Amino acid sequence: MLSFFISLLLERRVRIVCLLAVFLSTGVSANGESSAVTEYDVKALYLRAFIRYIDWPRLSESADVHSLVIGIVNRNPFGGSIAKAMEDASYKGRKIVVELRSVESAQDALGCHIVFFAEGNQAKTLKILEAIKGREIFTIMDSGAVGVPGAILQFVNEPNGDSFRVRFDVNLNETGNSGLRVGSQMLQHARRVIGRAPEKQML
Repeated sequence: MLSFFISLLLERRVRIVCLLAVFLSTGVSANGESSAVTEYDVKALYLRAFIRYIDWPRLSESADVHSLVIGIVNRNPFGGSIAKAMEDASYKGRKIVVELRSVESAQDALGCHIVFFAEGNQAKTLKILEAIKGREIFTIMDSGAVGVPGAILQFVNEPNGDSFRVRFDVNLNETGNSGLRVGSQMLQHARRVIGRAPEKQML
């Protein structure tokens, strides 16, 4: 897992102090105690890394697109973590601005590149997820929403003594005909990979 974040460090994409805190910590506190790095600091860093290893054809083919939109379904649990993690973000060598959007409907989600489903209204989650399936949108289910099927990536809080480690599973079957391609380096660090994407959907 270290190498997954080291690649970001080498490109000076994330603050060194924040990365070192992630590397040196054994996990995130499971009992609510204060910690230098929170669960959603770690997940925000993951989102930063995912951007590097996912290919969106509409972003790759248009040199005029300089923003990437992350939509949040249900309550936003990140606070300011995403804004900090995404400072000076780039995609395929060009600087991009990462925008956050609150998603209340499928229509809101259609303009997003990533949709993150936080724990909350399950009926709304399922309705939006079904409506955007097959679109060029990378869907992520938070660890609190385990058991809700259909997302490409599922965060998992893996027990580790009195704390837990943030891991993720990837379901390549859910990429369908979306055109999204997922990097093999990203898959190497997944806890579990389900299915196999066609070669044209692999980086």
